[in-house]
Amino acid sequence: MGNYNTSDPEAVAIRKKIEKLISIDPTVEIYDVISVEEAEKFEIENDVILPEDYVWFITNVGNGGIWMSSYRFYPLGYAGFSCEELPGHYMGVEKYSLPVFSTGCTYGISIILEGEHFGELAYDADEMAVYHPMIVHGFKEFYLKWLDEACLGYDGYGVENRRYGTIEENLKQYKIDRDLAWLRAIYSKVNSKCATEQFVSAVRSTLKSEKNKNKENRELLIGILEKIKSKGHS
Repeated sequence: MGNYNTSDPEAVAIRKKIEKLISIDPTVEIYDVISVEEAEKFEIENDVILPEDYVWFITNVGNGGIWMSSYRFYPLGYAGFSCEELPGHYMGVEKYSLPVFSTGCTYGISIILEGEHFGELAYDADEMAVYHPMIVHGFKEFYLKWLDEACLGYDGYGVENRRYGTIEENLKQYKIDRDLAWLRAIYSKVNSKCATEQFVSAVRSTLKSEKNKNKENRELLIGILEKIKSKGHS
């Protein structure tokens, strides 16, 4: 399955999980690792410091990859740096963050390389990486959460500022606090591959309980059922 650090137990465990995912989804590809010296050379040549968790990942597990053809984890040095946007001021020459993930359009994820949020993730659009709090805070955590959800057969790419956990857990929590974010999380993940008959029944039951209540919540529940049906579930 390519070159990686077979002497690091955590790296081996992650690569085994990726190998399992590849057996389910052949669109997944992970690139070989690079050396620590190559990562250090990049830092020196670009006058930046890379977060430890990111360096560990690209030198032990893999330096980039592809998922579902259009989603790409960038290899180190593949993409240019993004610039910081501050209210009322554009700093167009700062190496504010390093793009590490793309959805295949102008939207993606970058690692912040400066300031108090060093090592955390930022949304990146049109080479503008703008920080705001996210549920995942570093590349390694982001990748592992994405990997967990991809192995469950979920849609989406695990980088939105949304809720994690299985669709069943998300629905259970929604029933407790009626927070719309849980339904949005389910909608972004669900498809016919991961939606069991039991889950579909639970969504329908929840929809019935929402009668004469919040219209937006009902519309999202209906949208979840329609998405499942459109992707092949009866």
